Amino acid sequence: MDFSETKNSKLKTQNSAGLAAIVLETDFEPLPFKEAIDFFRSKTNLTPGQFERLSAAARQKAFTISGGATRQVRQSVKDLLDKSMEDGLTLRELQAQANDILDRAGLSARTPWYWETVYRANLGGSYEVGRWKQIQDPDVKDAFPYLRYVHIDPTGASPPNRASHQAQHGKIYPVDDPYWDIWAPKNGFGCRCTTMSVSERDLERNKNNPTYKFRPPPTRLRPDPGWEGNPGKAEEI
Repeated sequence: MDFSETKNSKLKTQNSAGLAAIVLETDFEPLPFKEAIDFFRSKTNLTPGQFERLSAAARQKAFTISGGATRQVRQSVKDLLDKSMEDGLTLRELQAQANDILDRAGLSARTPWYWETVYRANLGGSYEVGRWKQIQDPDVKDAFPYLRYVHIDPTGASPPNRASHQAQHGKIYPVDDPYWDIWAPKNGFGCRCTTMSVSERDLERNKNNPTYKFRPPPTRLRPDPGWEGNPGKAEEI
């Protein structure tokens, strides 16, 4: 394979992150995403108390569920999430199977909302980590040297449910800008924000688009408490 084919292959892989974002908004079966799966499997199974004592950055490398679950129950749920990523389980399928795990352990079932939070926090966060790894590839970074923050509020609330997240929408900074050390998604429980890769050509084409905000001045706004930092850099811990 020549260099141009190698580069095109990497760019196609990088674009798979966009498919991952779509998966989290639908019941489509997710495609295996190696970088995301590898990251999720590296998480350490901890009790809720141990998890709470970690820094926000260290929590990116840990897994837990609430409600008095034993280590084996937590591992069974973690394995189920792993299966969701690799084989393709919808949210509803995961909810049913996760409650079966708790039922066999004599624990109370959780609400659909609870399992949706677990599902989105773990799968969404892992996809973003995998996406960050792909973005750092030199060929991808050369073709797409910028990232654009994209806020998604499925409720359509006005004002939006997370005004601090909405305020980031459209902001564009270089891939290596310190902004992404703070605001790289996910930025809270249930957060559906993501990033979009941007080329020099994209910037030129959208120079008059008010939703493309190139290098705006910094603000004092921060992600939700406990979600500061870049999950893609968690492996540096």
